[in-house]
Amino acid sequence: MIVVADTSPVNYLVLIDEIDLLPIIFGKVLIPEAVMEELQHTGHLQKCANGLLISRVG
Repeated sequence: MIVVADTSPVNYLVLIDEIDLLPIIFGKVLIPEAVMEELQHTGHLQKCANGLLISRVG
C-alpha cells in the first residue's frame, strides 16, 4: 500500500518517537513537497528522513 502523509500525523509521530510505525504499517509512505517544507520548518524533516520515502508528489 502506498500512503501520502500529511504534516500533522508525521509531526506527532516524530514527537512521540514513533515515526517508524508509518513504513511498518503502510510500506511505502510518500511525503509531498509542501509537507517536506513544513517539516523542515519544524525541524522534524531530518528525524523522519530515515524512516520515510521522501518524494516529490503533486
